[in-house]
Amino acid sequence: MSVEYRPVFAAAMIAGVLGLALGARAANITSSANPPSTNILAGQLSSIDITQDSNGDYTDNAGPVGETFTLAGKSLVNAITILGNGDDNLDLGQNFHIEIGSVDPVSGLITQLATPETAPQDPSLPASGYLTFNLATPLTLNGGSTTYEFSIYTDTATPGVTGDWYGLAHSTAGTHPGNGGTGFNYDKTTTNTDDNMNGIGKNNGWPTPGYVAPNIHNYEYVFAVQGTVVPEPAGLGALLAVGALMRRRRA
Repeated sequence: MSVEYRPVFAAAMIAGVLGLALGARAANITSSANPPSTNILAGQLSSIDITQDSNGDYTDNAGPVGETFTLAGKSLVNAITILGNGDDNLDLGQNFHIEIGSVDPVSGLITQLATPETAPQDPSLPASGYLTFNLATPLTLNGGSTTYEFSIYTDTATPGVTGDWYGLAHSTAGTHPGNGGTGFNYDKTTTNTDDNMNGIGKNNGWPTPGYVAPNIHNYEYVFAVQGTVVPEPAGLGALLAVGALMRRRRA
């Protein structure tokens, strides 16, 4: 078992490290009426508020919508799930874009780690479903005090087609039932233009530099960061030592 497992694990680790350096790469979107239930590293899926903020909760606003999170330990992240709030206007040419980055705890400055490009979402899929962004290459992220973020914007690839927004569901204002993170907009200010056509976010990507804006509503989005925990070297060494001891006793 160990002979077969180690090369696979090593390949996954290498892929994760390369993923940090490669930047943009392919990803795909899947949809479900049910939330994910396995391999959840961080997130909150329990508190859902039906209200929406026109200047904060939509993927076409100035300052792309996002969420901060932390991880308990070093992990390979391979997917991020969000919940739509029954409010969208998708077209055949709409594209989703997702970024993952680290956040400076003092300034809120965002350092991009990956900006996977995604396939267009099928407009026939329900706007109230759970959208999962499956990364083509897993990202290796540290645990502990490091704060990470993901943010999402949409644009229209079809000339002449407008109205490419997607609303995200969030927790009740003032509650943080998940990992203590927060929803945010990718901006230094708390004012983000609704129906943004040509500014930051829609059609123009993420600003450089980018910042986590204060969340005036104090809530988290409904989300899940999915993947697997990377075993710590010390723990693996301890297991090997126990195995060696057991073999000596048997001898």
